[in-house]
Amino acid sequence: MPVITVEAGKLNKEQKRKLVKNLTLEASNIMSVPSEFNIRRY
Repeated sequence: MPVITVEAGKLNKEQKRKLVKNLTLEASNIMSVPSEFNIRRY
């Protein structure tokens, strides 16, 4: 799974959570890899 870097303005925790979740799911679908292996929590 590649590393996806996003530069954005100020986001609250909920916006960040939604962004990471949706980017991960979409990248997983496109690349046909399980999303469970792609989420890092900071």
